[in-house]
Amino acid sequence: ARIVKDGFELEGKGRAFDTAGFVRILPQQIIFFAHRPEKPRGQTLRNFNPVAVIIEVLAYLAAYWSRPGSITPLNGDFAEYDDASVLYLHDMAVSEAAAGQGLARRMVQALKAQARARGVQRTALVSVQGSRLYLERQGYVVESVTNAAQQQHLASYGEGALYMVGFI
Repeated sequence: ARIVKDGFELEGKGRAFDTAGFVRILPQQIIFFAHRPEKPRGQTLRNFNPVAVIIEVLAYLAAYWSRPGSITPLNGDFAEYDDASVLYLHDMAVSEAAAGQGLARRMVQALKAQARARGVQRTALVSVQGSRLYLERQGYVVESVTNAAQQQHLASYGEGALYMVGFI
């Protein structure tokens, strides 16, 4: 099934989705979802509750406004800055059902559009789980971290974590 919603197109990989779209949990957090009604076990069509739907999270991206060089430690609280000048991409994932369809790139583009509207020109993130090459293909470069506190925050992500920056 093919879904077109809010300018995004997604192949349903053989499954029919009734609706798809974005949910904004925070101003800068996007979850792309699809849901389809499904009769739960034990319910007949007569007593089927249409509120009981299967919601499948296809991808998500959590981001917030930050400062250059500021790294949120793993499982740490996001800092709020009145003078934020960086879009910090904190966490992103795409399910296997949506893999290879450009959803990650499109979610990032949607947030970069918000950043441009605010006059923000930089983006930053922590590369983990071997994502460096993918991120370099997206225009990010490794930036050294010289502040001792920020080095500790980066180290909380484990071996191989890298602070990377890009331009919007």
